[in-house]
Amino acid sequence: MTYGPAGAAKTLFALRPNSLPPWDDPIRAQFGDGESAKAYVRFLLDAKRQLEEVLAKARDFGIGPDDLPSRLGRSDSSLAKLMDEFAWVTVTKERPCPDRNELERWLTWADGSSRTREDAR
Repeated sequence: MTYGPAGAAKTLFALRPNSLPPWDDPIRAQFGDGESAKAYVRFLLDAKRQLEEVLAKARDFGIGPDDLPSRLGRSDSSLAKLMDEFAWVTVTKERPCPDRNELERWLTWADGSSRTREDAR
């Protein structure tokens, strides 16, 4: 049996879900720059850098690394899994992160405030 780059990374994630995020072909193409073990290491280093940035921003709000998953409503997820899901949505599914205006619009809907026709779009 042989594994391709995505299968190998997903196997490593299954073995080490707290430290080795998986990748699929679109994520690998964007971040890994190849199919080799060296490409996966580059991907891991980039994921680490991104996670350090997220954790620094979370610290600004008094949220520690151990608290971040539960604060996101995902207490059973590792930080590696959260990073994987973010990449899957933004890279694999090509869905951009909502900007501040979009998030404020969603909050208006969520708190039951009056909506205009513009808000409903």
